[in-house]
Amino acid sequence: RDVTISGITFRQMNNNHFIEMDACADCAISGNEFLDAADGSRDTAEAINLDTPDRRTRGFGSVWSKQDGTANERVTISANRFDGMERALGTHNFTAGEYHTDIVVTGNTITSNSDDAIHIMNWANPVFTGNTISSSAGSVGIRACGTTNPTIRGNTFDDSAAAVVFR
Repeated sequence: RDVTISGITFRQMNNNHFIEMDACADCAISGNEFLDAADGSRDTAEAINLDTPDRRTRGFGSVWSKQDGTANERVTISANRFDGMERALGTHNFTAGEYHTDIVVTGNTITSNSDDAIHIMNWANPVFTGNTISSSAGSVGIRACGTTNPTIRGNTFDDSAAAVVFR
């Protein structure tokens, strides 16, 4: 709870995530730079990954974790720069019936991602405002799967195969 990550430059992500966020509440990630995923990074390598600790899905499998599927809540991701990532942020696995709630993504710049810029699964009440997303050809700006009550307003999408896709 109550974690703030700001003013850090992250470079050369290699087949993982720069920030793995699981079962967190009241957190802020702001004013950071996430630069250059190394060649060969896996397709689901988000710079910021919101996940649930779940033995079945292998989400955050540390031995000291309760593995109880607790989702993240009240997280703000703002004023960051993402350049050359597989994905800037998102979720690539989920615990059934558990939703990351009240996630606010605002004022971020995302360029040169090789997969969807933002890929979310099982998020409730997410807010996406004032982001600038210039995706690589063929990728999607925001891909939302199993998402309820999203607000997407005042964003700029360039060079995406689609700005927003709901599944």
